[in-house]
Amino acid sequence: MSRNIEPFHITIGPALNDGGFAVRCVSRSGVSETRLLLPAEVEALAMRALRGDSAAAYLEDGVALGRELGRALITGAARDLLFQSARAAAQASCRLQIQLQLGDPSLTPLPWEWLSIGAERAWVPALRDHFPLVRVVRFTAPIMPRPVDGPIGILVLGAATEREQLDALEIALRGPVQAGSIVLRRLIAPMADDLRTALTDDLVHIIHCAAPVVLDSDDTIGLMLGERIDSDVLLECLDQHPDIRLVTITGRSGAADQLDAGPVLLAALALGLTRPAAISMNGPIPADASARFAGACYGAIAEGQPIDLAVTEGRKQLERGQPCWGMVQLRIAADTSALFTIAPSTDAATRRSLVIPIIALAIFIGAAIIIWRLLAASITLGPMGAPPPGAGWW
Repeated sequence: MSRNIEPFHITIGPALNDGGFAVRCVSRSGVSETRLLLPAEVEALAMRALRGDSAAAYLEDGVALGRELGRALITGAARDLLFQSARAAAQASCRLQIQLQLGDPSLTPLPWEWLSIGAERAWVPALRDHFPLVRVVRFTAPIMPRPVDGPIGILVLGAATEREQLDALEIALRGPVQAGSIVLRRLIAPMADDLRTALTDDLVHIIHCAAPVVLDSDDTIGLMLGERIDSDVLLECLDQHPDIRLVTITGRSGAADQLDAGPVLLAALALGLTRPAAISMNGPIPADASARFAGACYGAIAEGQPIDLAVTEGRKQLERGQPCWGMVQLRIAADTSALFTIAPSTDAATRRSLVIPIIALAIFIGAAIIIWRLLAASITLGPMGAPPPGAGWW
């Protein structure tokens, strides 16, 4: 898969005075401007999630909702430009990264990742390596990849109620941990001071939070660990450690039948001047599904994959077994590709450095053996094949 990206940027919002939302699509192939009109029941679903009433934000069928979103958003000139841009990207051997920038808070809780185009054999960008779908935020300057000389350090913060998530994650990451590409440490029900100490003691590149997120009526957000850790306290802790490049907020585990804006909004806040990526679950999903996603995604990151392809791989792992892949959101700073530049391990580098000398030695030994046999044969047989005088038979 090509690492070169052709962006297809879709800005939705702000809201228009006469209803709907402005939509602007921009790519190398051109610009289109259209209008998004959402069904009333879809807008009501988003507002229930924003109020923190996840029980009321019931998600009956994510795939069907994705078809509705696709029909409303990718239409007319936007559809034509998308297909034209996809053909141009394919000809340039690039992947077309579909970038959503949401200009109105009411749009944030909706599961745009389920977006599909077409009725029969629907085209689903969030499951395609050639057309990964991400949510983007624009900063003043690109955030460069962090050099990593050694394993990726993952710190898992878990609520006591989410032990099933934590155990399943440990199993899902057993391969990369045993291979030495990931170092995993987990804190169950930590206080804020426990988090500060852990970040000081260990080199951490990824924070994984498996805990309920509370969205209060006054718009404050809290992560429910050993104590409630408000978003400003959490971000203050993370800001002290620029090695952290990714924050994942899974929220609580559940049956994938509700929308929950808490993890989504906390993940949006987690992006910063040194943190270019955040992953969140759009609502509760089963503990084993969350772990399977993270295992595939983090394993790909540890192998040096770009973040959009790593998340796509994680979604595909879920799509093969459970229908909750559309709950996974990736939010990145614009122009972000890889989070890390990973140096080869010392053992691997040593093995590669020894390859040429070993081959040369093998060639030398083989040549020496051949020459010795030829000399031995000439001494033994002598002229016309007869043994030299006094040589005897060997």
